[in-house]
Amino acid sequence: MKNLPISYFLFLALLSFSAAAQNSAFNYQGSLVQNGTPANGQFDLVFRLFADSKGGNQLAPEITLENVQVTNGKFSVELSFDFQPFTSVAAQYLEIAVRPGSSTGEFTTLTPRQHLTSSPYAMKSAFSTFSVFADNATNANNALNAANADAVGGTPAVQIIKEGDFRLSNARLPLPGSADYVQNNSGSPQSASFNVAGNGKIGSSLTVQGLTQLNSNVNVGGVISGDGGGLTNLNGSNIIENSINASSLAPDSFPDARNLSQLGSLRWDQLARKVTYNGQGKALVFDGTFMWVILTDGAIRKFRVSDGGLVGFLSAGTQPGGAAFDGQNIWISDTAGNVVRKMRTYNGVVLGTYPVQNAPAGVAFDGTNIWVANTASDSITRIRASDGANLGNIACVGAFELAYDGESMWVSTNPFASLKRFRASDGVQNGSFGASSGMAGLTIDGRSVWYAQNYTTGCLIRQSSSSPGSESCVASLNTADASDAIWDGTSMWVALNNNTLLRVRTSDDAVIGLYPTVANPAAIAFDGSSVWVAGTNEVRRHPVFPVR
Repeated sequence: MKNLPISYFLFLALLSFSAAAQNSAFNYQGSLVQNGTPANGQFDLVFRLFADSKGGNQLAPEITLENVQVTNGKFSVELSFDFQPFTSVAAQYLEIAVRPGSSTGEFTTLTPRQHLTSSPYAMKSAFSTFSVFADNATNANNALNAANADAVGGTPAVQIIKEGDFRLSNARLPLPGSADYVQNNSGSPQSASFNVAGNGKIGSSLTVQGLTQLNSNVNVGGVISGDGGGLTNLNGSNIIENSINASSLAPDSFPDARNLSQLGSLRWDQLARKVTYNGQGKALVFDGTFMWVILTDGAIRKFRVSDGGLVGFLSAGTQPGGAAFDGQNIWISDTAGNVVRKMRTYNGVVLGTYPVQNAPAGVAFDGTNIWVANTASDSITRIRASDGANLGNIACVGAFELAYDGESMWVSTNPFASLKRFRASDGVQNGSFGASSGMAGLTIDGRSVWYAQNYTTGCLIRQSSSSPGSESCVASLNTADASDAIWDGTSMWVALNNNTLLRVRTSDDAVIGLYPTVANPAAIAFDGSSVWVAGTNEVRRHPVFPVR
């Protein structure tokens, strides 16, 4: 008969014992592969024991087992070659031959022979000199049959470990979720605490979300990055002299020689302080306590106006247009989503999302209702601030920016050269007035309507709100375009695209000064004591020097 191409692997050889006395039986488990595939079915097996891996004398009669079940290549048999082959510590080898169970032909001998491990040599203990010649055979028999003969330290072996015990793969106590359990987990944060007395190493980034106290020296071999906005309660007297170079300090965030000179001459308007962020400013709105800086990507940076501290990171949607404060909440238009969102001031929670028409931009509050200019729909949507009820849409071609004078809502239209006025109580239009095209920064000082004319020969324009229709150029923009304007109670401030601020006293139209500010200024706001300007990667706060 043609030999079968069969290979096998030895998995485990164990010697089993009886309670009364030892015997030579042990369990053999193997793996049988036929033609490269785990075998299945019944096979006849012959087992022979030799002293050498090749050739040599057979140590015991062979054992033939017929119709041994093999499943997925695995089989298990019990073999017994009697006591004698295991009384020596010499090497012993097991030879196996195989044929299909349905065959009566020749067996195929598998190579190489399997070297028996030390487990079967436990039989040697049955022939130990001390066991055979024990002075007190009765005590030996008692020991063999003692109640704790099958125990470790007095504990039954089955209580310590057994095949399939879940404790072999399960985490040790304390179990996950207990108060003192710390586990490598990139998912939800754990509430566990830990105390490490030795050294440690972090191979990647480390994020700390809570309070971190360091009571010993910290040696950093790499770079610690950040803007330092989270550093508080620093004592300047504890900073080692010359450990921070003067050139490393931002001139607008610390009283350097230039700022001290300005302080001595009481030029508060030029003592600007800046805070950096990543992005481009789009809108600014003051809620009475905090200044909200809204970026073009929808991110919000919230600053405390008392000291300029950054206190919040929020989101205003994907493409914000404008913003307004209603005395309790912030309203922000989303140009891409055609909605306006109402956000709680102290925590930024969105209290409601209200649909408007296409491409909303300017947002204003009249004391009762929120007005939203829809640039792509030539309309204005009115929403009741208290409950978000939609009061309807008002036609207004080119509606862009909004400003409220206490009775009426003024609307600039771009690119159309006109100002439109609507009665706040019912939304009825009660005026339309010619104006220069390219209007930006629509604002009201209580008596007049102001805006900037974005041309090479552009001007800061004023129209009387009581008798509008005629405009006057108050100040030249010096070939710069304007992005926004605000009134501080005595002066009109205009943000120009040449990175400067123009200040004009409204009582007599006198130009007070032109001051450097952020790059690409886009929005401006007043907090009662300082003018804030948002631009590329920073917002700058300019303390206002009163003028009369």
